[in-house]
Amino acid sequence: MNISIDWNQLILVIIGAVIGLVTSIITTIVQRAIDKKGKLNIFYKFSVPQGGEYSHWGFKHDEDKNHFEKMDKGLAFVIPMMFEFQNTSNTTRVIRDVSLILCNDENFVAKMIQIDHIVSTKKTGNTVTDLKDTFLGEKNGSYSFVLPPRSIQKQKCEYLHTFEPSRPNEYGFNKLVLRYFDESNKAHYFEIKDLSDLWDVKQYKVDKEWNILKDCKNIKIKNED
Repeated sequence: MNISIDWNQLILVIIGAVIGLVTSIITTIVQRAIDKKGKLNIFYKFSVPQGGEYSHWGFKHDEDKNHFEKMDKGLAFVIPMMFEFQNTSNTTRVIRDVSLILCNDENFVAKMIQIDHIVSTKKTGNTVTDLKDTFLGEKNGSYSFVLPPRSIQKQKCEYLHTFEPSRPNEYGFNKLVLRYFDESNKAHYFEIKDLSDLWDVKQYKVDKEWNILKDCKNIKIKNED
């Protein structure tokens, strides 16, 4: 039994399949590129400390023993912040480990503590009359955020740095830098506040309007741990 093969027809079928496969791959690549097209915008403002009833932020005397290694209480630098993360693309974006870093010019001094949970109490005399738990950041106190496509989300965060004689090298800073990692685990640094007058003014006013991070100066940090 002889089988006749039309090689011309077979070649045309193979060419058609290859063209279809290549077209499908190109379409997928183009679609992904279109989905990723868009911006990740980060808006921020300095806000009122959790549990506070005042319009300033900065130095405070902290009595939380968990924050001090060798003292019952001491001086703390507290920065409360509000963020709005805007994802204008059609793909999920990730912002990991949104941190505040204290710097002396471009030299790393200290990373501030990310506060995940605050307990506020009200007392009448010696009796606690009200107890309120406030959770900051994302679920479980995480300062990493997942942004669905075409979305915007608002987050409350608060940062703390304590001063102790055992760490004198952490007193000398003049810049506040915001750092985060993108979905490729690339670090981004932005100078968001000049703190050179902090020891004189002690307190700064809260922001009434939002600031956008892209307007801040990109900075490279040296000697970061």
